[in-house]
Amino acid sequence: GKPGTDGAKGALVNEMVYSDSLKWLPTGSELPPDEETKFTSFTQSQGDYLTQLNAETKELRPDSGTGAGDITTISTVHDDILLAKMVAGQEIELEAHCVKGLGKDHAKFSPVGTTWYRMVPSVDFLQGNLTGEDAEVFAQKCVDPVANHACYAVSGTGAKKTVKVVHKRGCAMCVERVRELSGEPGWGEKIALRKKKDHFIFTVESTGQLPPDVLVKEAIKVLASKCQSVLSTL
Repeated sequence: GKPGTDGAKGALVNEMVYSDSLKWLPTGSELPPDEETKFTSFTQSQGDYLTQLNAETKELRPDSGTGAGDITTISTVHDDILLAKMVAGQEIELEAHCVKGLGKDHAKFSPVGTTWYRMVPSVDFLQGNLTGEDAEVFAQKCVDPVANHACYAVSGTGAKKTVKVVHKRGCAMCVERVRELSGEPGWGEKIALRKKKDHFIFTVESTGQLPPDVLVKEAIKVLASKCQSVLSTL
């Protein structure tokens, strides 16, 4: 930390130690040989690794630049986290090691947040297109509230009014309205909200380490590897 005139970082130099004091050591541990931990063992120079990573990143993301969240730099995400408070004469000798963990070992290592799936809904007219009074009621409850509703096609007026399904999957609003209307007297044999049992919608949220699309791809690789292990034992 640095001494601040407003006392934000203490009256003494380094009275408050913040995360900006942590620096990356590309060659590994710098502790004396007799004290050096064997916890970290690099298989290649970390400087070379970062150079290779930067080149690959620039190829995939040519417009990327340095800054918060940039994977081409190795540093703390936030540099203003208070690590310790010290008094005169104290000092800290700290060497921290970052280790990749697996979610199967502990949930804290999992990069996945909330994940769920649901079957794709299907809006069906059981007796063909709705006409006349049925079309009028359905349009009022399920179509008219939304301008330019693309899930249904409405034509004609009065007794010749017709409503047909354009997109069976529907949208979040009309799916719920169809669900409600199908439960009313007289509508159960005319419309139905069904589910496709062989088509799923997965929602994956990330905790930040990896973007959701990368999480899905990596999960598929793990699943494929497990399947291959099973096949090899048969």
